[in-house]
Amino acid sequence: IIILKGDTVTLNSIVKWTAVNFYWTPAAFINDDHLIMPNVYPTVNGDYTLHVLSTVGCGSVSDNVKITVYDNFTIPTAFTPNNDCLNDFFYPMSAGVLKIQSLSIFNRKGELVFQNGIFKPNDKTKGWDGKYKGQIADEGNYVYSIEIICNNNNSLSFSGNILLLK
Repeated sequence: IIILKGDTVTLNSIVKWTAVNFYWTPAAFINDDHLIMPNVYPTVNGDYTLHVLSTVGCGSVSDNVKITVYDNFTIPTAFTPNNDCLNDFFYPMSAGVLKIQSLSIFNRKGELVFQNGIFKPNDKTKGWDGKYKGQIADEGNYVYSIEIICNNNNSLSFSGNILLLK
């Protein structure tokens, strides 16, 4: 399973036996290590192991799931759309994102100045080029709203400020 740092995922498991006890290890970053389908929110890569023990002497079994945590989802804080081929576009960058569901930019009046949806991360051509109504927007702070879809199909939303510099 691949998630972004700060994301939560449900460990889907099935235990068909009766008369068993079960638990997950490690017990860190898990909402309840005695649930059959707990939610986990690890901060680093690792394995979660489900241990199932018969209460009538029939033995035990275990299985694990590997979680890969990407913490390199990057949203720039500034950009310079001056056509020098350096930081000319505002766009999110990541290796753990399946797609950008939407990217919206608002000026300080709350007006929508840019919107794009459903594109691959790291594609600067789909990001904001700093234009509003065909002209380079005024220098200053703008608000962004981004919804991403992780590789495990979980959706995450981010918002913050971006500084447009000329």
